[in-house]
Amino acid sequence: MSTRQSYGQSEPQSVVYDSSGVDIRLTHPEIIESYNNDPDFIYGDALENPTSLFDRILAALISIFLAILGNPVGNFIFRAVLIISIAIVVILLLNQLLEGNLTSVFKGKNADKPISFQISEEDIEELNLEELKEKALRNSDFHAATRYVYLMTLKLLNQKELIHWKIEKTNLDYERELGAHPVNPLFSKLTTFYEFVEYGDFEIDRSGYSKVDSLFSKLREQLSS
Repeated sequence: MSTRQSYGQSEPQSVVYDSSGVDIRLTHPEIIESYNNDPDFIYGDALENPTSLFDRILAALISIFLAILGNPVGNFIFRAVLIISIAIVVILLLNQLLEGNLTSVFKGKNADKPISFQISEEDIEELNLEELKEKALRNSDFHAATRYVYLMTLKLLNQKELIHWKIEKTNLDYERELGAHPVNPLFSKLTTFYEFVEYGDFEIDRSGYSKVDSLFSKLREQLSS
């Protein structure tokens, strides 16, 4: 008789119970209470980030600004205000350059008073520009007087060998020749007046001419010192 082995069945095993002692440790109630009262260990709702009045105002302004930019009409108004602001800044800078005399210096040009002003390289040395200037002032022709003063300036700078006067040169060429010379700022202001009168189709009045004459006097004094 053959012996057959049964699969899928195992011998029952005995259960071993742990009979060792268990050391139970309890946290003292006072320690638990101290942790409950410590803010660092309170994990409730997150605290709101406090914001100042300035932060709230700034946030509101940014929100309004973004809303304006997102609106076609508001965008147009913003661009218009920006352009006007830039124009005002340019006018203020020009007024500063002209020593606060922008509003009173120039008036509408009188078309009945054309002036021919062609002077050769030889003429600038031969002409009595001072006499021509005084004659223009006697006739209240401040337009011509301003131009004569500017020619006197070029003549003086040429005599001091700070520039080399040539009929084909531009005013910018002369400013570059002067470079960092101390009289360059005065010459630049005189050039601004002259170009407004000569090319800007403006008429200069007595008050405006007094500014031109004052600038020329300062320039001449600096060159003499």
